[in-house]
Amino acid sequence: QLPDLGQRIEDTGAAQVIALEIPRTQMEGRYIIDACQNKGARLLIYSNLAEQLRHPLVTVNEEGHQFYTLQEEPLEDPFNRILKRAYDVALALPVVVLVLPPLALVTWFIQRMQAPGPLLYTQERTGYGHRPFKILKFRSMYAEPKGAVEEAAQAKRGDARVYPFGRFLRRSSLDEFPQFLNVLRGSMSAIGPRPHLPAHDQLFAGQMNAYRTRFFAKPGITGLAQCNGFRGEISEPALLEKRIELDLRYIATWSIWIDVQIT
Repeated sequence: QLPDLGQRIEDTGAAQVIALEIPRTQMEGRYIIDACQNKGARLLIYSNLAEQLRHPLVTVNEEGHQFYTLQEEPLEDPFNRILKRAYDVALALPVVVLVLPPLALVTWFIQRMQAPGPLLYTQERTGYGHRPFKILKFRSMYAEPKGAVEEAAQAKRGDARVYPFGRFLRRSSLDEFPQFLNVLRGSMSAIGPRPHLPAHDQLFAGQMNAYRTRFFAKPGITGLAQCNGFRGEISEPALLEKRIELDLRYIATWSIWIDVQIT
């Protein structure tokens, strides 16, 4: 601390004062601020916290307190969450009421001929805040008992477990339409990072440090990664890396217009 800071500013005619570290006490900070304000000098306080942590930082205000966080999160704003929820309901309700019933009837009829069994397939996925939920799909595989290993195996092109009409459902993404029920229930959003099996979450988290930050947003029926061609089986680390990069970009730059464009 310079006891004569105000005088030094006046003597030199300085228009700007740069503090190379954050004041150590409230009294010291108040003295520097008063000296700068009294002499009409701009005060800049340097912080190299981002350099020390080797990660970009974002300033956020919570209940009058200022914090640093690792990335922007527009969906932490309550108004944005309400806006996104309203958009989800506006999309999902017409699909559930008008599209899903006839689609379910056609699917059920063809299933009876090709692969008898339940119309829908439910599977546990990891959602917002690491909370598990049951995802709904039209069943696209033969209704045969499966062990945990087979259950976790990603579907591949020409997979023998998929019945003929199931291949069409998968290619056209019509098997995903029951997920609009998940959207109405609130466990999913229309747009967001695609949810994976818990076993895959465990595997992918070991391959990429930032993977679990995908759970900062609700999982979606489709997302920014899928719209950029990254969908289906994740066969190599580079594909996972690109997909997660796009998921995190979506979370950090979300706006209602992004959801409208992806839709």
